[in-house]
Amino acid sequence: MKFRSLFLGVLAALMISAGFTSCSDDDDDDVNTDKYFNGEKLENYAFVLNEGADSKNNASLAAVNWMNYQTISSDIYVAQNKQALGDVAQDMIADGKGNVYVVVFGSAYVAKLNAEGVEQTRADFTTGNLKQFGQPRYAVLEDGMLYITTYGAYVVVLNANDLAFVKAYQVGKNPEHIVESEDKIYNTNSGWGEDNTVTCYNTKTGKVEKTYTVMSNPDGILEVEDRIFVQGYGAGWDYPWGEINLTTGEFTQIGNASSWAEDDDVIYTINSVTDWDTYTTVNYFTAYDVKKSKLTEGNYLVNMPEELNSASVFSMQFNPYNGFLYIATSDFKNDGTIYVFDNNKEFVTKFSSMGINPKKFVFFK
Repeated sequence: MKFRSLFLGVLAALMISAGFTSCSDDDDDDVNTDKYFNGEKLENYAFVLNEGADSKNNASLAAVNWMNYQTISSDIYVAQNKQALGDVAQDMIADGKGNVYVVVFGSAYVAKLNAEGVEQTRADFTTGNLKQFGQPRYAVLEDGMLYITTYGAYVVVLNANDLAFVKAYQVGKNPEHIVESEDKIYNTNSGWGEDNTVTCYNTKTGKVEKTYTVMSNPDGILEVEDRIFVQGYGAGWDYPWGEINLTTGEFTQIGNASSWAEDDDVIYTINSVTDWDTYTTVNYFTAYDVKKSKLTEGNYLVNMPEELNSASVFSMQFNPYNGFLYIATSDFKNDGTIYVFDNNKEFVTKFSSMGINPKKFVFFK
């Protein structure tokens, strides 16, 4: 079918959900331990995970100072480990204890790094017991366990300390983003056009508790105030998003968004609408106050550079230490651009992501 062909082709290049942050109770402020790179002490810095282009083996991990936006390393993973990150880096999360977990979809592994970018161990999904579960996608931490969605229709649970296999449980087709809330793990199931569900797993009982029906091809998922919000591609590629009523199971659409990020109980969205005949993009902005259940349409950014009106937004994320918003754009061929806005949403600066398709940030003090 025409839609399925378009969906498969564009989805491989447009995994836009980098700003769809996986949160957990384990994500606390980074511990105060000294970190160094090339003999220089690392302070107030961020890792920038660049997804890379599909099948190009060019995923990368840049490092930048988030106080002065100076480059620390264009690829700190290569500098520290003397090897490339691999093909299609999908997700990156921190545990608040100086450890970072990177999920590399194309190369099919999960790596545990220290806060200096040095790999400590990895779980290889191409061999052994893990091979049966398919390639890994996204991860969330909870009570010392790493929950990872895999394209074999599973969530695989690894010990966060040594990445040893603990268990796996079956979910829907081609599961994507995953979050934790109140001892429950929620993940979207996209199915590449064949699924429209969210799976809820109870960590206390060790069982899948419920499956919710949402829009076609769900992708992103957020937990805010113990409420669950879901974003997806939709049957018509119009990026619907909305909320699941966890009592009734009903899904209610709130708006349309290709990227989103949450801060202080407000969900900020950007919907990058692209005309695939002319390859021109127009961005639409909304802000949703979760406590008031109120959607405000219109650009919330102040002194936004004009080019951001028509740039394809690849991800959004907030710096937890100062509340600054990072909006990353991509043309899917060249290094991305990252735009920084302060906690009043006023433009501060922009800088290169130093890689293709900037997907995720991890911030350190």
